[in-house]
Amino acid sequence: MNIDNNGVGALYGTFTIAQKDGKLELDSYDVGSAVVLTGNNEIGRAAGTLLGKLENVSKMESLSVVQVKGVMRLTYNPDLCVPRIGDPVVVSEDGRIVRWRIGDMTPTGISGRGVTIAVDKNNCTCDVLL
Repeated sequence: MNIDNNGVGALYGTFTIAQKDGKLELDSYDVGSAVVLTGNNEIGRAAGTLLGKLENVSKMESLSVVQVKGVMRLTYNPDLCVPRIGDPVVVSEDGRIVRWRIGDMTPTGISGRGVTIAVDKNNCTCDVLL
C-alpha cells in the first residue's frame, strides 16, 4: 500500500500578487512553490513564515490561489536545513522550504509553521500539514 496524503483537508484562499518594479513577483512557473504574506492579502517571493502552496496564478488580474490548510507537498532546499519528521518549516527566498528549529540557520524573526509528516530525499520534497 502506498500512502499519499497530499491534498487531504485542503483549504484555499485568493490573494493578490506582490509587484516589484511594476512586474508581478510570481507567475505560472512558480505554481507549486511555498509562498509568504508580503502585505494585506498579498503574497510574494521572500523568505518568511509559510502561508501555503501556490496553486494558480491569474496574471491578468494579479490574483493567485493558495492552499492555506491541509497536507501539501513542497520542495525543500537540500543545501540548507533539510526538514525532518515532526519539524515546522519556513520559506527560503527561492520559494523552497527549510526546517525551522531554534538554533538552526533560519532568518531572524521568522516563525516556523506546520508539521513535516513525510520526507522524500530522492525528489527533495516533503509533505507538510498546516
